[in-house]
Amino acid sequence: MRIFRREVELALRMLGVATLVGLIVLPVAWGYEQRRQAKAWQHVACEYRIREVTRAAPFMANAERAADPCTTLARLGLQMTGTTEFVVMPATARSVAARVR
Repeated sequence: MRIFRREVELALRMLGVATLVGLIVLPVAWGYEQRRQAKAWQHVACEYRIREVTRAAPFMANAERAADPCTTLARLGLQMTGTTEFVVMPATARSVAARVR
């Protein structure tokens, strides 16, 4: 018992398959774009941190910079904590006092 002609049923099936594929592909593409934007913002934050560090400690201005500013920060001993706050590793008395305030 068919409701539609064979051609119409085939078109509806193809439309259903295309919709299902779209429901899978679109969220994956959206997530990929969000990840790309997050990495871009992280690079911007690391670059600002490098500028801040070189302003505070001019002798670090000659540090060799990598293509990735976050890699440069890690090589200088500055790590990003879970709260997006940079701390000097290993902790010195000055950085501990700065975190206590």
